[in-house]
Amino acid sequence: GSVIVGANLAVDDKGVLSVDAGAFLPLAGGKLAGSLDFDLNTVARFRNQTSEGEPYACDAAAIGAQYYDLKDKSLRLCNGGAWFIVSTVADGSSPGNAAADCKTLLVNGATNSGLYWIKPLSAPLAFEAYCDMKTDGGGWTLVFHTWRSGSYPAAPGYTQPYADWVNKGIGNADAYKGQTDNNFFFMPLARWKTLADQATKLRFQGDNTTNAATLENFSMSAGYGLDGSNEADVRAQMCADQGNCFIDAPGFSAKDKDQDGDSGVCKYNDVGWWYDNCYTYNPHRTDDPGHYANYCQNDKTTTHWTWWVR
Repeated sequence: GSVIVGANLAVDDKGVLSVDAGAFLPLAGGKLAGSLDFDLNTVARFRNQTSEGEPYACDAAAIGAQYYDLKDKSLRLCNGGAWFIVSTVADGSSPGNAAADCKTLLVNGATNSGLYWIKPLSAPLAFEAYCDMKTDGGGWTLVFHTWRSGSYPAAPGYTQPYADWVNKGIGNADAYKGQTDNNFFFMPLARWKTLADQATKLRFQGDNTTNAATLENFSMSAGYGLDGSNEADVRAQMCADQGNCFIDAPGFSAKDKDQDGDSGVCKYNDVGWWYDNCYTYNPHRTDDPGHYANYCQNDKTTTHWTWWVR
């Protein structure tokens, strides 16, 4: 060990801390072992501030100084000749500043609900997503929204081929304006799975409750089946504890892809859904109040459903 004796501390006009030590005394066994004159001119420099752009020139006297750039939300370090980026804070403002998901954005300081760029860890590219930063602690990513329009199928896209459900989905996240919004949105299953690979919850929201049920330890199978640690609870709350619940479906089925649990084929009017031995709760049945909501124990009268991942 060692101790600096008679050190003088000074902060210059740039806010750089300098240490000028008069004597450097090594210690041995807790006792002074002797003395050694040691002149330290600017032995340590510390710079921690925020600035919109470079706060001062990065020269030899500023080596090691750092600041947080408010313009591009990056931490920059001076190497004696230039300020270079050490790291950036993902704020979701652009594809280059995409965060892993809405929960990460919340941790990074985002407080407003709305559109953000995200890039889940297994996603090949960043994409725009709607984030709910207010409900149940915030950090929720929108994956599904529907309303009981009275018509069936609700839109031509609902009878699209399986590949389109995987890569295209229905609608766009930027059309979502809130729980009672009369638009349809279904995140492409390929993107949905990248979120499921790192998420822990799938929450079901109706008009009269923000949490009709929550699937814990949420994950998706290779065929996009929905899995979790409390499937029995979700079955009881969303499907009146009956069989044919979406949570039991082996995978997602479309008109050209049969992944249901039925020995035959149960794809009602070729509309894509998580069919088991047919279905009970099914918010794609936008013409049928019974299958749309009546099976749900916590919101039997909702005319909108929204699903969130976190």
